[in-house]
Amino acid sequence: MSKTPLQTYNRQARPQCVPPELLALPGDSQIKFIDNVGPRIYSEGVVKVADLLEVVRDAIKQQSEGYFTIYEAAQVLSDATGSPTNVQLKKLLRAIDDHEFNALDVDDKRPVIETVSNYASVVRASDLIKAGFLFPEWRAVENASDGPTPETKEQRQDRRLKACEDAGLSFKEYKNRLPDGVGNVADSEGVTRQAFSTDIKAALGRRKSAKGEGVKVHKA
Repeated sequence: MSKTPLQTYNRQARPQCVPPELLALPGDSQIKFIDNVGPRIYSEGVVKVADLLEVVRDAIKQQSEGYFTIYEAAQVLSDATGSPTNVQLKKLLRAIDDHEFNALDVDDKRPVIETVSNYASVVRASDLIKAGFLFPEWRAVENASDGPTPETKEQRQDRRLKACEDAGLSFKEYKNRLPDGVGNVADSEGVTRQAFSTDIKAALGRRKSAKGEGVKVHKA
């Protein structure tokens, strides 16, 4: 008996909303994912719907704030000008090398000093426009039918870190390796261990940065 083919989702450079067909699927179900704009977390393959929803929501939120990964920006410029994506990508990287604007870290939005990544570094749309790129204005929004406003990426990361601490895990000695047991908490949320661990590390990084700057950190 043949298996039912998996549904396929093709992510575009500018997702306007969370696709209703994704919202209708169980979070722990599998879906084939094809990234047409370069990997943010996943490349082509099979992923959980819950993880894919996080990717789309993160992209929508980030873009609504005016930030695009370099590859996303190249694709948007390609759509706007008709010029091939790889040509726009080279122009963007050349402009960064010439210090016309900065590539920024995807999490803290600080200028990237060393290696610029087409997928993990972002640029401001306003900076591109000032530099003369024909970058169209944009405001992405969530589905009106998507229920309450979803938590931000930072809120999700902090919540997952707290869930680990509530489960008795300690991060006092954390350097590079997360403590045993993080995977079990990830399993309880129904997301992949890789995506969950990435969130935990980001939350720990913010906590360390806040303490280093003398900011009192309140645990939720």
